[in-house]
Amino acid sequence: MRCIINVCLGLTLLAVSAFGANSPIDKGSAIVGGQLYFTNLSGDLYGDGATIVALNPSFGAFLSPGFLLGGEIQVLYQSSGGSDHTSFAVGPRIGYYFSTETGRASFKGSVYPYAVAFGLLGQPGESVTSYVFGGGGGAVVLVSNAVGVDFGAQLSFDTWSSGGYSESGLTVAVGIGITAFVY
Repeated sequence: MRCIINVCLGLTLLAVSAFGANSPIDKGSAIVGGQLYFTNLSGDLYGDGATIVALNPSFGAFLSPGFLLGGEIQVLYQSSGGSDHTSFAVGPRIGYYFSTETGRASFKGSVYPYAVAFGLLGQPGESVTSYVFGGGGGAVVLVSNAVGVDFGAQLSFDTWSSGGYSESGLTVAVGIGITAFVY
């Protein structure tokens, strides 16, 4: 509960600092959004197969036009064979949003391509720690003056460790989400 209150207070501070910005990606604007990623692994190579669903809410503030600094939360559900597990991770997010418009582009149909980098730290189970570092890109297409559909892809390097044992891997994901700009 305390974490939820802190996140709400942080988002409120971001929203208050956004007044006076001239566009969704201008200095002082804030962003709140999230993407949903879905992966299904099947066939002889994966035996019983696996299903992975990740929800990645994110938030941040533009420190200068286009330059975003914020955070990301990841809730990951994985089902493989007869076992299921859910993990939770949190970490920083840094990115740059490009403007495809000249002048103030705050109208429906504007497109903002972006590139981001992130790092997540999580503890999916007892004595298990996960580290996820990666980057991605995509585009936000505004469907109103401040809300857009986010199409993105990401590449991440994942490590799970427990005791003296660790495993690592590479994840490529494509997702869709909603992004709201406060400016």
